[in-house]
Amino acid sequence: MLKVNFLDVTVRKEHGSLSTDLYTNPTDTHQYLHSSSCHPRHCKSGIAYSQALRLRRICSNNSSFIRHTDALEKHLIARGHSARRVREAIQRVRSLSRSSTLAVKDKKGRDCDNKLPLVVTFHPNLPPLQKITSNNHNILLTSDRLQRAVPEKPIIAYRRQCNLRDLLVRAAVPPLTSNPTPIQHGTFKCDRTSRCIVCSHHIVESNSITSHNMQLTQD
Repeated sequence: MLKVNFLDVTVRKEHGSLSTDLYTNPTDTHQYLHSSSCHPRHCKSGIAYSQALRLRRICSNNSSFIRHTDALEKHLIARGHSARRVREAIQRVRSLSRSSTLAVKDKKGRDCDNKLPLVVTFHPNLPPLQKITSNNHNILLTSDRLQRAVPEKPIIAYRRQCNLRDLLVRAAVPPLTSNPTPIQHGTFKCDRTSRCIVCSHHIVESNSITSHNMQLTQD
C-alpha cells in the first residue's frame, strides 16, 4: 500500500484505487476555539458542523468518517462546547451523502451580495443589532435618499476587538535613529520617584551587582 500526506489529507493507493482519509500532525493539540472565548455566538456554534462537514468531504471511507467525528465530538466537549449541540451538528452531517457535500454549489444570486454591511467592533454586551436593524429598516424607507442608499436590510459584520497580542506585540520593528539613546547599565530609580513606593524603599542606584549568597560584586 502506498500513501502520501498532503496538508490535511492522506491519499492511499490500494488494490488499484485511491482512497482519502484525514491526516493530522502528531503534534496537533486540537485546541479549537473555546466556548467561553469572546467571539460572536455564530462563530462558536458553527464549529461542530463545519468541522464535521470537512471530515465528510475528506474521508472516502464511511467507517473512518465515523471514527473521526467521534474524536471531534470529544475534542469540542473538552473545549467547553455543549455536548447536545455538538452531537446534533455531527448527526446532521452524518445524514448527508459524501457526493452531495462535494457537489459544486451555485453562489450566484445570493441575497447578501447587494446588502450594505454594518461594521461594528464586537463586544459580548452588544444589543441584538441584526434584530434592531431589521425591525427599524422601514424608517429608512420613508426617505427617498436613504431608500436608494440602503434598499435592503443591512447585514451585521463584526470587527475584531484588540487582544493581548495587539497590545503587547509590535507589528513592525521601529527604525533605528541616527542618535540612539545609550543603554544605561545598572539599576536606577524611575522618573516617578515622588509617587513610586518601590523606588523609595527598595531601589538603590548602583553600577554593580552584589550577590550576598556567593559573596560577589560585579560591575
